[in-house]
Amino acid sequence: MNYPIILSGASGVIGGIIGIIVQKYIFDLFLSFFPIPVEKISYSPIYFILGIVLCMIFSIIGSYLSINKVLKSSPVSLMKNEEKKQKVNIIERKLSLNNLKFKNKFAIREQLRSMSRLAFLVIGVSIATVFLMYGFIAKCSMDYMINQEGNDVFSYKYEYILKQLSTEKPPTGGEGVSGAKFVLDSEMNNDFELIGANKNSQMISLKDKSENKISIGDDKFIVTSTMAKKYKLSIGDELSFINIVDDKEHSIKITDIAESNAGDYVFTSLDSFNQIMGLKKGAYNAIMSKTSIEVNKDLVYMINTPSNITNMLEDYMQLMSAFIYGIAFVAFIIGVIIIYVIASISIDENKNHIALMKVFGYKKKEINSMMLNGSRIYVVLGYIIGVPIGYSIIKLIFKIFESLDIALEAKLNLSYVLIGFVIIVLTFEVSKFMCARKIDKIALSEALKTQKE
Repeated sequence: MNYPIILSGASGVIGGIIGIIVQKYIFDLFLSFFPIPVEKISYSPIYFILGIVLCMIFSIIGSYLSINKVLKSSPVSLMKNEEKKQKVNIIERKLSLNNLKFKNKFAIREQLRSMSRLAFLVIGVSIATVFLMYGFIAKCSMDYMINQEGNDVFSYKYEYILKQLSTEKPPTGGEGVSGAKFVLDSEMNNDFELIGANKNSQMISLKDKSENKISIGDDKFIVTSTMAKKYKLSIGDELSFINIVDDKEHSIKITDIAESNAGDYVFTSLDSFNQIMGLKKGAYNAIMSKTSIEVNKDLVYMINTPSNITNMLEDYMQLMSAFIYGIAFVAFIIGVIIIYVIASISIDENKNHIALMKVFGYKKKEINSMMLNGSRIYVVLGYIIGVPIGYSIIKLIFKIFESLDIALEAKLNLSYVLIGFVIIVLTFEVSKFMCARKIDKIALSEALKTQKE
């Protein structure tokens, strides 16, 4: 038991130090996208020690179960190597392989001989795939968000936020709009923005699920699909909310749901908005336009452009690329280690068989094929299982962004699925190459040693 204790303790310390170094760069990466004021980063020694202890506990438990299983056997059975004799499980007994060639039968039986080892291989490859998908789905989703200008609700290029309400006619080329934040409960946790716009607005385009245009009207309250999914809203539902400024409660009836990932918005006419807010008819607090227009600088509080957000996201994606490549590298290493360990165990258990094959004149390529190629289908199975699991995990992670008013939809392009598959196949080939060298080192005398035993 000293061996797993020393090994797991040393591994835990090394992993903890690497984690502390890497997490600083990851933290800086996210701060570049979410500018949160942070004075310093605190490191708790308790979590560092806990990581080492957990690593040792898992290793000790696994080692104890394995060692205890061997020590339960009598000295005589251990001397006769009876414990090394593999039992035929029910799947192997039921499987009819009489019509197959010897090398195919050998490869299939070798894989099915140890179900626990097979399960470990599939689970390990699935975990490596989840790491890959985490990075790929994040990149695809961010790319989709950046390049979604054609599907976006807003088509303006400039938004002039005014210092105070105006009832004057907007400059030529501009549309007066109003917006205000509301909350759904007194806890002020769930908020959305109510937008009042012109009935024939050229800056706001709303479409339903069937791509049919939704017009803005006095008696209409149109909710984005993002908000509808988030709060489980349907057409005809009553939506109650509270004005943050005066704490007054309001209630509206949802008439339409617009397909959009723009965020949590409710759209209505400018007159309807002013009626809810108790403002003068025709009043607005912002001007939208597709081109730069002349607006009195003394009246403008700030100018927003969608390109600013797009540029920020593009800069973030450049920083995130290094993170994604890092994840892919980690997944590659995990896959190589798992496949190599599983294959090595199989080789060690079949040293005598491999030696006999060499004696009988089997070629190097044939022996490698029988010992190593049989696990290829289970590597593919692990990848197939890992893709949907990774997709589900990233969808849960994206829910965190909803509290930051960033609506991200999990997306995965087929090209990245194929790239991930190529990486997993590459890990298998690298592991196979390493194991092939191990097979080459097995001497013919191993067959004689088995006979002497």
